[in-house]
Amino acid sequence: MANRMALIHPDMLDSLPDFYPKSCTIKEPSGTQSGSGFETITYTAIGVLSGLACRIAPSITSKEVKQADQTYTVGNYTIVFPDYHVAITELMQAVIDGVDYDILNVAHDAEEESTRLLVEIVK
Repeated sequence: MANRMALIHPDMLDSLPDFYPKSCTIKEPSGTQSGSGFETITYTAIGVLSGLACRIAPSITSKEVKQADQTYTVGNYTIVFPDYHVAITELMQAVIDGVDYDILNVAHDAEEESTRLLVEIVK
């Protein structure tokens, strides 16, 4: 049952058709082992988590990576879904507009109405 005392009424977002303009597919990992013993990880789309309405934006968090010959910043993104998706985990990947993102963190609102992912682009 939805909390009607929430700051954002869940029905309000349904009335804003362009609030979640993107479509996201969640993929789960599966591993295969070669004859020489090396494991290859591939990601396969999860049918019930395909075509999810979402919004993506650059996150205010990023990390600086320092190596011997260079320093660079890895920017993170936040993906927000208008629905509660408990099946999504940090082991999975998200795909939006053909770009693969590793899921770093999964969070849900207190009313179990939405899901938020912290992600980074797969290199």
